[in-house]
Amino acid sequence: MKKLITIMAYIAISFASANATTYYVNIGLATGANDGSSWTDAFKSLDAATTAANNNAGVDEVYIKGAISYPGSAWTMSVDNYYGSFAGTESNPTQRPLNDNDGNGITEPWEFLFPTVFTSGNNATAINSSAAILDGFTITHTGTRDNSMFTTLISPAGSTVQNCVFTGSSISYTNMAQNNGGCLIKTLGTFKNNLVEKNNVSVTYSTVDIKIAPILDVPTPTSSVVISGSIFRNNKVTISNTSGTAVTNLKGMILNITANSVVSSVSISDCIVHNNEANYTGGGSNPTASRASIVGSLNFSASLTSDVYTNCLFANNKTTNMVSCMHVMQNTNVVHKGYNNVFWNNQNTVSSTSVTSAVSMNSSSAQNTSSVFSNNYLDVAKTGSWDPSGTTVWNATTNQTNLSKSNTGSNSPLFKKTPMNGTDNIIGSFQSAGTELTAINEADWRLSSNTSYLYQKGAATSITGILKDKADKDFVTANPSVGAYEYDASITTTLKVNDDLSNIFSTNSNGVISKYEGQIQVISFIGKIIQDIKITYGQFIPLSQGAYILRFTNNKGVFSQKVVF
Repeated sequence: MKKLITIMAYIAISFASANATTYYVNIGLATGANDGSSWTDAFKSLDAATTAANNNAGVDEVYIKGAISYPGSAWTMSVDNYYGSFAGTESNPTQRPLNDNDGNGITEPWEFLFPTVFTSGNNATAINSSAAILDGFTITHTGTRDNSMFTTLISPAGSTVQNCVFTGSSISYTNMAQNNGGCLIKTLGTFKNNLVEKNNVSVTYSTVDIKIAPILDVPTPTSSVVISGSIFRNNKVTISNTSGTAVTNLKGMILNITANSVVSSVSISDCIVHNNEANYTGGGSNPTASRASIVGSLNFSASLTSDVYTNCLFANNKTTNMVSCMHVMQNTNVVHKGYNNVFWNNQNTVSSTSVTSAVSMNSSSAQNTSSVFSNNYLDVAKTGSWDPSGTTVWNATTNQTNLSKSNTGSNSPLFKKTPMNGTDNIIGSFQSAGTELTAINEADWRLSSNTSYLYQKGAATSITGILKDKADKDFVTANPSVGAYEYDASITTTLKVNDDLSNIFSTNSNGVISKYEGQIQVISFIGKIIQDIKITYGQFIPLSQGAYILRFTNNKGVFSQKVVF
């Protein structure tokens, strides 16, 4: 009987897979059958593709053309895979061309040459995502709500949000008199290789101590959650409370973990949180928010097994009238762990008195003795009472608090390119055009030298299961570098041009056509990677007029050539 059930289950899975279909969407298509069967006959709306996928058996693939803005109020997805940012000729998502859009010399997985932009002006939730995979979208949401809250993206348990950009959103909650928290992103699955930047969230209230985590929230998870390889930069949160009451329920303003149910773990690894700002204005005798911070792990009476922060960087963030860059609340039900993280050049202003506090750890109850913070590097000492019951959660031997605030000199991190304006560090959020915005966009947090104070200072035991850094480079087996990047000696802007690629590419006035399968990088003469894509035989790579270096890689080696159009 057991064997029969197994066979029947296999047949059911095979049947569902056989019925899975790829649908195509191009809102700008002027011709064709518009039945979604190909790029030439693509659907002309997201809703049409969603309906078709929802009505079809199996997990379908929905491919959506890029270089187009898809405006809408709200989008409710089916349980399928949604991929955006296609040029409109590809046969699978791996062929989508990438581009160094922010100009920092790193081509990230979310930097598509032809982004698919979803914009919403809905004064309620913009995207209810039941998608198994949401990949390759740029999402912008503008909305205002009086005495009620909403969320830009809701991503359910088990889903994956990857290679997406959340940018330029402006969310306002006014006159709040009830506690039903909202945020920009709510995730209960996997959130990896995403950029969250230049978003603004403002909240005003006067009658309740509301619970809110404005940018990204992991609320009451019921399964394991993974946040990895993502950058949170240049976001701003402004909260005003005129009641004069004490505030204890505000949490992590940029990244927050809350647990009120059973879950095995929440893992945050290889993430960069920089140049964000969170401002709180209180009233009366309570001007500060006692548990609010840039990043928060506040798990009250929960059964969460653990949350683990590994190989992350928290830099140049600013808080006003909040406790710190990171605030962790502990109890006996929760295991908190933090390994190989960097806290550098954050600014915390409390009650108009400028103080610096990178990590605040406290609790009114006994600690879980399995919790441990080790091999973290700070430029100031941590604050708070981690160990009221006599445990040793904070490892005073391996954590270092003498990291230089400068990017030069002794004990310096020696990041490749930090946001600087002249000789002054840019701290907090700068979203309007200018030197500060450009510097934030172009920041490169890789280690520029093996003389960095962070080089090989990490704990190898902390990266069990986390074998790659932010750039997908292997961590060393023992004593990896601390932070989001392993030191890479091969990083250079000096390009060697030594091969003839005429047998690999043919050229015309608009670009090149490949004659082989492999990986191509299109590089400017100053060393900036313009495109970095996998290519197949006969694939066309469009290029504007100019001079480039093509670097081609396949199983026979690496070849490069100067090309001028």
